[in-house]
Amino acid sequence: MYRYYQDAKICFTHLFDVDGRGMTLTDPNPDPRHPDTDDMKAVRKEFTGARWFKRGWTLQELLAPPQLLFYDKNWNLLGSRNDLCHTISDITGIEPEVLRNAQMIQTCSIAKRMSWAAGRLTRRPEDKAYSLLGIFGVNMPMIYGEGERAFIRLQEEIIRISDDQSLFAWSMPKDPNNSALLARSPDAFAGCRDVTRNTSRTGNFPYSMNNRGIAMQLRLIPWVPNVYIAPINCLRQRNESLQLGLFLKREAEDDKFVRVALDGKSMHRFLPGKTVRRMNGRLFLYMSNGTLDRQSSFHQKPVCRLLTASRLAQTC
Repeated sequence: MYRYYQDAKICFTHLFDVDGRGMTLTDPNPDPRHPDTDDMKAVRKEFTGARWFKRGWTLQELLAPPQLLFYDKNWNLLGSRNDLCHTISDITGIEPEVLRNAQMIQTCSIAKRMSWAAGRLTRRPEDKAYSLLGIFGVNMPMIYGEGERAFIRLQEEIIRISDDQSLFAWSMPKDPNNSALLARSPDAFAGCRDVTRNTSRTGNFPYSMNNRGIAMQLRLIPWVPNVYIAPINCLRQRNESLQLGLFLKREAEDDKFVRVALDGKSMHRFLPGKTVRRMNGRLFLYMSNGTLDRQSSFHQKPVCRLLTASRLAQTC
């Protein structure tokens, strides 16, 4: 469906729960000398609370069309996506520039695109993944009945076409038994709206799927006993750019690690370059997500197998 919306000249959205009262909306006027009337405030409140903005499948309906018009329950024109881009941005967390230009979607990090889907509702759990296929430019069979496994498959397909490590920037659940290398739902990316790819190629090592799991080349920073930080090549853009790193704990066997939360935090943030002096040499991590096998429990802990460059050479 994403391609249909993308190829259309214009698309129309009917908001059954909004009464426009015969008015056309635009973004609020910042000039305090021209405040909204009470009726305009009421219409704007209904528009921002419309159920359409909370559904999973409507994300692609919002982003893909070259032109999108909104109509109220009586089929009176409310306004266009471009005229309301700042209002819609406040509702959805999607930047106005992206709403105006769909070509910018592919320049956004995986984590940021996932965050747009966080909190959206679908009737079937599989649709949380299937509704995002066009946004990530991937294809995969729709298998209703597989439940949350569909979102794992979506991430596996993304790995096959992208080296964007922000895929791992999601927040872990508080229950350590629910941890995994790949997220179970786009809701785990709710806090990733300000995560961007690091344009520097330093540390941007490719990763891929194979029959052992996910093969990655990462640096490890010793942090506390048996716990390391594995920096991933993405940044959190707030007051300053902060690089993100995963916490990996060494298991009883020397070559096995598990992703953990430390002091209630699932990610470490630091200024790029500040911690480089503490980094070990590059290490190769082979990580099994615990959900790659269709028969595996979603609660199985991810296992990371650590190979030094010399040991990797011996296995080739």
